[in-house]
Amino acid sequence: MNINPVFLRELRVRMRGWKLPAIIVIYLAIMASVSIFMLKIGTGKDLSFIYVNPDKFTATYTYLSIIQFMLILFIAPSLTAGAISGEREKQTLDIMLSTPL
Repeated sequence: MNINPVFLRELRVRMRGWKLPAIIVIYLAIMASVSIFMLKIGTGKDLSFIYVNPDKFTATYTYLSIIQFMLILFIAPSLTAGAISGEREKQTLDIMLSTPL
């Protein structure tokens, strides 16, 4: 599978800083805390998996999907806004918009 060289370069540049790894850590912490909280509710008072209510696990999946969608709605525009403003500062936005990627 060929990886787009522009995407690979942007990925390397973004991962050098602290912002993207921090966003990934916060995202994973939110998803893990929600899943642990929902599993705690689904299994009862303790985390022994003797009694498992399938409806609670279906609800856990639904809540995780909704929270993941909401986080992506907030994270994606914030990451792309920096890339677009960087291209505008370098005055390469018009060239970028005219080329298919």
